[in-house]
Amino acid sequence: MSKLLKLASIPILLVFLAINIHSLYKSAIGVVLQFKIYLWFVVGFALYCIVRRFIKKNLDFLETFTHELIHTVIGLLFFHQIDKFNATSRNGEVIYHGGKRAGNIFILLAPYCLPIYPIIFLLFRFAIAPEYIWLINIVTGITTAFHAFAFKRDIHFRQPDIQNAGVLFSLIFIWTFLSFFTSIILWSVQSGLGGAFVHWWKNSVSLVKMVY
Repeated sequence: MSKLLKLASIPILLVFLAINIHSLYKSAIGVVLQFKIYLWFVVGFALYCIVRRFIKKNLDFLETFTHELIHTVIGLLFFHQIDKFNATSRNGEVIYHGGKRAGNIFILLAPYCLPIYPIIFLLFRFAIAPEYIWLINIVTGITTAFHAFAFKRDIHFRQPDIQNAGVLFSLIFIWTFLSFFTSIILWSVQSGLGGAFVHWWKNSVSLVKMVY
């Protein structure tokens, strides 16, 4: 993405960021006010936090693998041919056709703002019987915690992805989409994936009305 296009997109991202922060705040309040609905999600999140202390070395590899996996998945969505995929507990890389290491801005920054595992499990809500939704909520809580710790490890200014995209632009982009996906995950626990987008839209409209 050219510097001019980045500069032009920043105001749009900032508006989107404000909307998503407002939605995230509302969804977080929902966790507190309707804690019974979120109980199993919180149990899953807390369970991961406890277990992680005992198997951290194994999780280091999984976090790196997931980081490169997200690069790969988004790269495929943009019709990039993957020539090499490598992941260890400390480092990883995805090489695209022609020896290229970096893709477009979405491929570069997706691992920092796309919680891929909870989103995948949220899709299972469409196929699972209502009496077993609590199991999905536990797994969603576990995978959300996993991505939270992975994000904490990955987000720093020395990251080549962030440097290549530009630090300021990367931070705005990452927080814009991370707040969006996090609010969607929290709303989904309460209302399902379809209901989550309805909540997001309603909160977006309410914020716009408050401003104007």
